[in-house]
Amino acid sequence: MSVTADRIVVGVDFEAQSLAAVAWTARQLAPGVRLVLVHALPPMAVPTADAPVAADAARRLRELAGSLGATAEVVVCEGDPAACLADVAAETAAELVVVGAHRDHPTPWDGLGTTAERLLRRSPAPVLVAAGALSGPPGVLLVPVAADDISEGAYDWATRLERRFDSKLAVVHVGEAPDAPVELPVWDEREAPAAEGAGEPRWRRLLAGRRPDRVFTDAVTGDAAAGILAEAERFRSGLIVVDDRALASARRRPADRLLRETARPLLVVPEAAGRPAA
Repeated sequence: MSVTADRIVVGVDFEAQSLAAVAWTARQLAPGVRLVLVHALPPMAVPTADAPVAADAARRLRELAGSLGATAEVVVCEGDPAACLADVAAETAAELVVVGAHRDHPTPWDGLGTTAERLLRRSPAPVLVAAGALSGPPGVLLVPVAADDISEGAYDWATRLERRFDSKLAVVHVGEAPDAPVELPVWDEREAPAAEGAGEPRWRRLLAGRRPDRVFTDAVTGDAAAGILAEAERFRSGLIVVDDRALASARRRPADRLLRETARPLLVVPEAAGRPAA
């Protein structure tokens, strides 16, 4: 079973992390799913009458897809990479957009944030920042929970990824203030049938029916972004699945901090973004 049933858009800047992200997506995350490989050129790099630079980029994208044995479309566009990726995702009705981790060298749009930060603010689909070693499938999925629950989209992605990779789940409640009450979920096999009922919090549905050795629970207080990153390291999470609820509880643009600092793959599922295809 693949993560999605249709298309995944992947940003490619031909840097090492970007190439690793494409390979991981094609081989581990969603083998067999049609990829749309997108490369954005600065406006000054595309001559009006002739486009050798664009043609060369398209050739390199096709060669990349061929080397991975992936079924792929290639798109070369002009302008802000985040805008290009968001537009292509909308045009192709993609279920997911994948980008490599933040680069240290400057780009013309750095004043507006990293590509992932800008993309998250405009993408019609969830955004996955492929950070870290990307050495294999995620053995542990970290699902942060803020306030009372997680979104339906985050629940759907977490359950599909769990099944796809046979992953374990780490459900972590995060609270902003050190003295804020944070409920620590406790595994109780007797609660499993009730957790399937209507109106039950979705994070409890993640725990329902799973063996104790397949589910881990915890709670942290303080800075939400720092807590999520620390828990990802503690559980050696192969993928973090986070939504707007977990991000909205923290101050100082926590989503941007997570996107910049994560050392592990991070999937951000906005409340308004589409759910994965069945």
